[in-house]
Amino acid sequence: MDTVVPFVTRIMTEDFAVTYCCFPPWEVGDFTSVSAPSSIGYSFTTQDCAVEQAGRPHDRTVPSGGTVVTGGDAPSWLRVDRPSRLIEVVAGPLLRASMADELGVSDERNLGDLLIDRDPVVRVLALRLATLAVQADLADSLCTEAMVRRLYRHVLRNRFGGRLRERSDGALDQRRLARVIDYIEAHLRTELSLTALADVAALTPYHFQRSFTRVAGCSPHQMVSLIRAFRARDLIAEGVAEPVAAKCVGFNGKRALRLALNRHGLSGNLVG
Repeated sequence: MDTVVPFVTRIMTEDFAVTYCCFPPWEVGDFTSVSAPSSIGYSFTTQDCAVEQAGRPHDRTVPSGGTVVTGGDAPSWLRVDRPSRLIEVVAGPLLRASMADELGVSDERNLGDLLIDRDPVVRVLALRLATLAVQADLADSLCTEAMVRRLYRHVLRNRFGGRLRERSDGALDQRRLARVIDYIEAHLRTELSLTALADVAALTPYHFQRSFTRVAGCSPHQMVSLIRAFRARDLIAEGVAEPVAAKCVGFNGKRALRLALNRHGLSGNLVG
């Protein structure tokens, strides 16, 4: 990408904040980005960084698709070597406490420092939250809060020992979801079907659709469209012509691509 268009867009309420942003690279002394405490961040890009945390500087590589979870001592990002695009989600103290209590891990309400290489559930929720953030003036706060709750509950359960006291989220576990997302990304230019995705997950189409919607917060069809739109927008930002980008990701022409970009809030310069 030759030109980076910086942006910051966010949804803020008394209970949570969702910030979606893009920055050009920076050196020590030019700029410092500080993560929020007890936040969950997802990076759409890979970058090598100089970080200071609890007064100690160190180097850190954040991979594309990496999740940065912070505890009480949040990191300061002193240098980033290339353009970065990320989303940061912060649940307020009361919201975090209610979820931690519900999962039986009250002592973990403030989370802790983690760098997770790849988590398919975080990925699909990050994509959903990014599309809500770029349409912040139209975003439904209840829908956004539901996504924030799903994200924190997932991290508390899978990284901090939380246990649901009610029925679990269904048969689509992380391993199966990862297979489905990998399959979608590898077959974007083909005609994907619910049956094919269900086969990848080793579930019936009925149970797959119900489980996927419960875990991801959207239908399989919506997720396929969302992943296609994000990939097409990245190709366009790299200089690929719209008709070519549309064909590469499986849209039936430039008009279908533009409709999808508009539907997901990705048609402007906000998504680099």
